[in-house]
Amino acid sequence: EAASGEGGGVLNAAEASAGHSDADEQELAARSSAPGEVRLDALRERRIIDEVIRSLEAHTDLSEKQAARGATNLPGATVSERAEPGKQYLLVKILGGNQFEAGDGEYEIRLHYGSQRFSSCPVPREEEPAFDATFLVRLSSRFALDSRAAHFERQVMGLRRLLANGTDEASTIGSQSAELDAATRTALHIVVLRTGPDGRESPRELVASHLLEWRRLLTGAGGALVSIELSGLGPTGKIRVPVGVLQVRLDLVPGLSEAALSKDGPLVPQKEVDETLRAEARHFGGSHRRFCSYAKVWWQEFVEANPAFRHRLVKIFAEDEWGEHQPAPTFVRPMRGGRLLDTPRHAARFVSLLPYVREEQVGGGRVEVWHSPHSFLARGQGDCEDHALLLCSLLLGYGLDAFVCVGTARDQPNGQERDHVWVMTRAGKHGRHCVFWESLTGQRVDLENLDGPDSPRLAAIYGRVGCVFNHQGFYANKQLDDRAIRCSFNLEDDLKWKAMDERLLAPMRRLPALPLVAPNLSEPDVAEAVEIALRGLMTDERSEQYDLSTQWDHDLSYYLGSALAAYEAERCSGILFSNEEFQEAIKRHIPRGHSFKGYPTVFNHRDPTKMFHALRQSQIARDIIGARADHAHFALRVRVFAYPENVCAVWCMVAARARFS
Repeated sequence: EAASGEGGGVLNAAEASAGHSDADEQELAARSSAPGEVRLDALRERRIIDEVIRSLEAHTDLSEKQAARGATNLPGATVSERAEPGKQYLLVKILGGNQFEAGDGEYEIRLHYGSQRFSSCPVPREEEPAFDATFLVRLSSRFALDSRAAHFERQVMGLRRLLANGTDEASTIGSQSAELDAATRTALHIVVLRTGPDGRESPRELVASHLLEWRRLLTGAGGALVSIELSGLGPTGKIRVPVGVLQVRLDLVPGLSEAALSKDGPLVPQKEVDETLRAEARHFGGSHRRFCSYAKVWWQEFVEANPAFRHRLVKIFAEDEWGEHQPAPTFVRPMRGGRLLDTPRHAARFVSLLPYVREEQVGGGRVEVWHSPHSFLARGQGDCEDHALLLCSLLLGYGLDAFVCVGTARDQPNGQERDHVWVMTRAGKHGRHCVFWESLTGQRVDLENLDGPDSPRLAAIYGRVGCVFNHQGFYANKQLDDRAIRCSFNLEDDLKWKAMDERLLAPMRRLPALPLVAPNLSEPDVAEAVEIALRGLMTDERSEQYDLSTQWDHDLSYYLGSALAAYEAERCSGILFSNEEFQEAIKRHIPRGHSFKGYPTVFNHRDPTKMFHALRQSQIARDIIGARADHAHFALRVRVFAYPENVCAVWCMVAARARFS
């Protein structure tokens, strides 16, 4: 982070944005032949400056209540109108960007701080994207800067709390402990996304992720204009490949007047701010070095116990999105979905609906990068590690004894094993009651009760387990039989598991818990739009490919909706519904001598073209779409079930009633 013009004030930023300087004014005056032209140009210059200053206040983000749900630029209110009295804010203004890659699609910025998340409006994907986003970030609800002397001591105490802790807010999005709070990163997390030509329906690609330290502003001496050079993520982050530069303006709101600053000077001396940040860096750097030295000795002891353990999947460190290797437990922390996710099973369903993508590097081979929750959810898709880390964090937020399991799995019960990550919860004495949670599908396997119809098949998919961990502990498997369904998960047994010292894990630096954003889409409207599009595609398919007309049975289409609701409830609860009402309605509706065929399926996207293509891949659906029968009538129903982050389960059933041969 190269900070230029720190403490320069708003006017300096406005002059820089307007693109004029004192030297430019003198040169312009010298070239003018008449005094009137000089005055006119000066007025134009002042008007430009006024417009830029107004623009710094005109576009602000959502207020406190709206910001927790995600933010976009909303013009029409000044910063002073949106800032609540008695609360301290940080105004983050994205002034623009340069040196980005141009092409089709759009760029978008997401920002996270504490319990607040913000997003900018998409801008065209250009070399110099026209970012113009303003985020009003709440720093404290306990104090606000004030020029009155009576509040001087309170302001100094508030600023020093922000300096020491990075926040002055109580968190409601994760079960907090003193150790976790002390080790939580307090920077502004800025994420830049890129979408394709189809806009928001296109997969979002993570362009850059940056942690911006803002606490140097706490001297109260004014704002700062910061140029942020963004580098590539993951493996490319080590090479430091630049992907663009952001120009960001930071100001405290409310701020101190120039008169108050000139009279009393900075509330917190710059030397104190610099020393606090250096001491913090030394503390976390020392904690990381001590853990690395300990981990080296710990691993050597583990291998000496049995040389065969060297080949087990014991994932002590993982590479983050900035290309740095961090202890695996630092990627997990308790996280709560607020009122957006009712039960742990709803949380598992939500995580499973986030699309899975296999990260591959240029030239082949899998890239294993563990992303922060903010980057994962901003992107809206990720690898199996991203899913498992998020699910474990959410289950911990529900008070469960949850762990991430690193081991192997098979695509089929007798297939070849591959590396895999999933989640386990324990209950009962010594953790005897264990349940495996598959984060990619939302399915659960109760290892104490394998009597269900699918349980033996699902249990056979899991191969071996090398280690388990959560935010508090890390355990390596010492059992000779390391098959997942045969292992004992009594982690307190030193003969079966080798534990790491929790005291060395506790002070490691971690990312903050992330608030989930409530869905803002209309489920009926989306379902109706998708349904209309699918009907058109099916009608065209029958006409062009089979030279057949299509008659729709709208009553039958309506009856299909209750079945789709039952299917989604089953996925969330794991309870098989008999759906007797739906079956009775179908029996009453189908004429004597006619038969009913139906094919339900579910998608995690809202693209009708992709849905219809997937339907054509199923033999049953193809038979229904291309049915040639007497008095054939067709039905189609779409139901949309929205989850946080606008993640959706889109259920679709295509059906027909006719005299089938």
